[in-house]
Amino acid sequence: MNVLICPDKFKHCMNADEVSMAIALAVRSSYNQAKVTKTPLADGGEGSLNLVEKYLKGQRISSNVNGPRGEPIKAEWLWFKDKKLAFVEMAKASGLELLEPDRLNIKSTSTMGTGQLIASAISYGAKEVWLGLGGSATNDGGAGMLSALGVRFYDKRGVDFRPDSASLIRVNKIDINSFNRVVNDVLFKSLVDVNSPLLGTEGATYKYALQKGASKDELDKLEEGMRHWCSLLSDIKGEDIGSIFGLGAAGGTASSCYALMNSEIASGIDVLLDMSGVYGEIKTSELIITGEGSLDEQSINNKLVSGVYRECIKHNKKIVIICGKIDQEEKVRSFFKDAEIIVLGSNNEQIKDIAYVHSLILNKLIEYFNQSKSS
Repeated sequence: MNVLICPDKFKHCMNADEVSMAIALAVRSSYNQAKVTKTPLADGGEGSLNLVEKYLKGQRISSNVNGPRGEPIKAEWLWFKDKKLAFVEMAKASGLELLEPDRLNIKSTSTMGTGQLIASAISYGAKEVWLGLGGSATNDGGAGMLSALGVRFYDKRGVDFRPDSASLIRVNKIDINSFNRVVNDVLFKSLVDVNSPLLGTEGATYKYALQKGASKDELDKLEEGMRHWCSLLSDIKGEDIGSIFGLGAAGGTASSCYALMNSEIASGIDVLLDMSGVYGEIKTSELIITGEGSLDEQSINNKLVSGVYRECIKHNKKIVIICGKIDQEEKVRSFFKDAEIIVLGSNNEQIKDIAYVHSLILNKLIEYFNQSKSS
């Protein structure tokens, strides 16, 4: 039996390589003659830099930047000197994974560190920058990123300031003269991890801000600021960008990339699946096992597992999805109706324990395989 293992990471616990190893142990314990192929994946969010490095190589560069709450941190990006190409993973500088749950405060987080990584790449001579936009702790529309690249923002009194998600509404004028000189002749490609538009119930604020530390009472005010931001960017771009799919990615950072950096907006899962060669592996495999920490409504919004699932259905392949927990269960199971879903059922504290989750994956999969053999 040919088995393809291609999971995402399990947040706060195991990276995709570690999840793959646990799954592979279960497969070999149950089918010792199986041919196992491990292809850990990412979709533009956390882990994307590791994936790009694995398949395209490149040199890791460490830069001093501001973290999501302004704290000084070191963050890495990939440099391909011969191609003058850089790969920047936003989550490394502005990611949700950098903050403990009790430090989440969406009104004070910024994408400035992401902009500083881009500036570092340009200082090395990058003429093309790929951005992995996902896993952010932010909802500032990319304003912090733009600020780090030379954009200046002014309020109605003509005072310049650096906006965050809570102060987007104060922006009256955007000066891009210095910014244009910084990014001149640089090509950008934004790999987004969701299809969400910038505005509305499925947009950056209403869809994702709660998980980044916003309260329900704050959502309307945050959306008001994002609508104002959208209006400013739309005027500069010369088109209404509020409903364009993908521009709500990373707290709306994709909107700034599209409007001011003339960036191509691409599906992260499509680009990275193609890069990994997993499309070909799916065609020649009898069983595909994928998974992520939480299977929920976001999972069906062009995230990694949904991309693997669609390809498996396309080629009539058997697929098993492993997850730590499942939310919006009826909607999720309806979408993944042709997959076998295995829920580990771990609580929040245990899901952080790599040894515990490793054993859960091993035991649950072996139990599933034994039931499959007897049925």
